[in-house]
Amino acid sequence: MTFAVNYWGKWLGTLLTVVLCSSCQPSPARPSLTEIEAALDLGKAQREVREAIEQAFAALRRQPDSAPTSGALGMVLHAHQLFTPAKLAYQRAAALDRKAANWPYYLADILHQEGKLEEARTMLAQAEPLPGAPPSTSLRLAEWALAAGDLPAAELWYQKAKTNQADLPFALFGLARIQQARQQWQAAQAALAELCRLYPRYAAPRLSLAQVYQALGQRDEAAKESQIYAQLGEASPPRVDPLMAAIEEKNRGALYWLREGSRLSLQGEHARALEAIEKAVAQDPASAQARANLINAYGRAGNYQQAEKAYQEAISSGRAIADAHYNFGVVCFRQGKIPQAEQAFRRAIEANNQHSLARGNLGYLLIETRREREGEQQLRSALDIDPANRQAHFHLGRLLLARKLYAEAESQLRAAALAAEDAEQPGYLYSWGVLLGRLRDARAQQVLLDAEASARRWGQIALAETIAADRSRGNPQPAGQPPPPGAPR
Repeated sequence: MTFAVNYWGKWLGTLLTVVLCSSCQPSPARPSLTEIEAALDLGKAQREVREAIEQAFAALRRQPDSAPTSGALGMVLHAHQLFTPAKLAYQRAAALDRKAANWPYYLADILHQEGKLEEARTMLAQAEPLPGAPPSTSLRLAEWALAAGDLPAAELWYQKAKTNQADLPFALFGLARIQQARQQWQAAQAALAELCRLYPRYAAPRLSLAQVYQALGQRDEAAKESQIYAQLGEASPPRVDPLMAAIEEKNRGALYWLREGSRLSLQGEHARALEAIEKAVAQDPASAQARANLINAYGRAGNYQQAEKAYQEAISSGRAIADAHYNFGVVCFRQGKIPQAEQAFRRAIEANNQHSLARGNLGYLLIETRREREGEQQLRSALDIDPANRQAHFHLGRLLLARKLYAEAESQLRAAALAAEDAEQPGYLYSWGVLLGRLRDARAQQVLLDAEASARRWGQIALAETIAADRSRGNPQPAGQPPPPGAPR
């Protein structure tokens, strides 16, 4: 460990010298607008992309000495992988404002994507101590150092990354990988086993743990972890990097329209969602995810013939198969084709055993067709995979309510109601409020008030009036079943 400390001290000393002496160094080169423009080639750019770049460049012409404006152009170019002019724009921004972390941070990302790994590490290290550097900077430096085989630097950056809660699982995994690289098998086994206990849905540590068990001669344990890894696929905790998230927001290509389609769909604006997803497919016909999403978008629009055509095209691509089956199952359900919907959901699960939504909707159909035992198993499996699966919470709550298991039913309906604030929330809040009223729970009136307000906020006036009428009775007992927001979608 002495070597690591000495290495760290030397490395920090070098970095400190760079930072402290930056004021006495000549200013970095400031690329001109002409240089940036000469590096641009928008001949094959999609219309939306070209317009976004032209607007950003026009803003820079109006404010040529503004670092944020130059950086904003770099971000738009970066988002669409036009790396050469993006680097020039970032270099200009960095020259105009040498205290901002975001421009060297973005430069480091581009250098890394270009395979210039040592240059990327150096640039990112310059960004790390500057104001505005996200906490995730330490994690990226650790990961890049580990990839370069620089274990002492990686270890110390990972130790720093541990202080950021969002980066904790990745930092713990990185430290365990360092122990693995040093063949400290017992320590690595203990660290990885604990990590898997803390984050059971994190796939990558399972593979490393299997490798460690193999090195220790524990073949049965290695096989078990390998099997779990295969089931988890690419599952991982979410990574928090606000600077890179800002780059994604600048993207006006297929990925942007795909995200926009999902957002509009959650808000209940299905016609606009369909338009957005059609744009995503038009801009990137090879996008399997866009084609899979198109199935559901056509289904929501009632264009079932186009939905089936999109399904066949998605299946023939051989990619995103699970989502294609799942979305087609939803379309079949909307048409009342229950056997076909069940078959599609089962195919989605065969393609991806961890498809929580497919399991949740299959569970719903099984319960509706009087196969309650298997239906409950599917719903609970869906929630094991994704505890935030709102539909699975709702349907499990209904099943438990039918069995008069009121406490657990209330817990499940509450989880469904509070999962997200979107166009589907009013119905979930209503269902929860109705149950609370039947249980003479003091929270019922407030929950129904919230449901009514949410329905009005989303323009669901008929539902809002129904909720208001039920609420006025003091003990809501609406005729029939409240609208089932958790039906397959």
